[in-house]
Amino acid sequence: MSIQQVPAEILEIIFANLDGTSFCRAKQVCKLWCAVVHKLQNSKKIWRKFCIQDIPDGVIEELVSYKTIPYKNLNVDWLDIYKQWHFGKVIKPRHLSKVFEVQAFCSNPITCIATSGSWVVTGHNNGVAYVWSISDDDGIEQKSDLHLKAITDIALVDLLNLGTYYGLRTLPWSHHHMITVSKDGCIRISFLLDSIGRSEYDLTLHKHSDVINSVRIFGKQFAACSRDNTVTLWDLDVLRSPYLHLKATLLHIIIGPAEYIADIGFWNNKLYCITLSGKISICDLRKEDWIEKSNVKSICFKDIEKRPCITRYHTFRDEVVIMFTASAKMVVYLDENCYKIYHLMPTLQTLIVSIKLKGTILALGGENGKLYIFYVPVTESLLGLDLTQPAFHCMLSEASIVFVDVIYSCTYPMVVAATTEKLYFISWH
Repeated sequence: MSIQQVPAEILEIIFANLDGTSFCRAKQVCKLWCAVVHKLQNSKKIWRKFCIQDIPDGVIEELVSYKTIPYKNLNVDWLDIYKQWHFGKVIKPRHLSKVFEVQAFCSNPITCIATSGSWVVTGHNNGVAYVWSISDDDGIEQKSDLHLKAITDIALVDLLNLGTYYGLRTLPWSHHHMITVSKDGCIRISFLLDSIGRSEYDLTLHKHSDVINSVRIFGKQFAACSRDNTVTLWDLDVLRSPYLHLKATLLHIIIGPAEYIADIGFWNNKLYCITLSGKISICDLRKEDWIEKSNVKSICFKDIEKRPCITRYHTFRDEVVIMFTASAKMVVYLDENCYKIYHLMPTLQTLIVSIKLKGTILALGGENGKLYIFYVPVTESLLGLDLTQPAFHCMLSEASIVFVDVIYSCTYPMVVAATTEKLYFISWH
């Protein structure tokens, strides 16, 4: 029996058990196969299967705005999610589309950034946030009176699946609310854009008595950590009457470990932190107690440095920790048996001052004003980076790149980099 004689019903069963890449290539074989693929590719179920099957754990949660698998009740355009993951591979110089910059506010330095679809949110030193449209130079919206002091971190909320269901072809943004924290010790929950909702439904939460350093969100819960080692855990609900707005319910007030918390992570309802001494602790939310898991500092620097000076800690998906030292080392820590120390000066010739791991893209911002991009197909790829051969790098500024973020869409990836005064948008095709 030749290929042309295989019944379409049998081909459907065979194609449904392929991986996504092979499935897309099958339509190039002949007209019969092309017709079968076209019939199947309109099914949401098959793209959901390909996403869960092909996209690594950790990566897929980030692509669906930090939501929990298996997404039983999640309305998602799975084809768009698969495209976002697939097009994350095109980070190459020959695919570069454009690099353009936007002058921010010199008298009001940028203190943090976050991205939503084709919009970028910048927090500033005077407590104001600005929302910038990447596709429209005049699309700037000021969110005044959010805080009395500098905004320290931003988390974006998508409980309506705007980004994963509607997508950029329908909506230019992927979230409906943003959570900002500040040196004034309060948490503000406000609409991302004034056109989405009414400002009188914004929330101000006062449960911290000191500077709030960071906020992390996963699913419908978020955690905020303040300088006095207090962590608050909140649950969010969408209310639609009389207008769309959010309700925030305090779940726990947790006192952190005895040592100062350098950064916190929140993943799959698991709260973890790393302290300045390099210890990773996991919070048992039932007991509101911290359990020390490992000492990253002593494990990674054993027999290398007696007293390493860690300048910055960063936590990412599922307890991934990346540290930077004063001696120009970058340490990637996955667990006690999986870690890697990179020497920055012989390879990048600069210190790294900002970092973002999102999906399959690792972006590093250099003190020398350069941006370095690496393709990271799975989390374990962080242990095998060739710093001398980034997928993409370019000089953006004479000033340090102090913030970086990654935007995924169904057509191309984009990286946003920032100095304290300028924003840079780098896109590929």
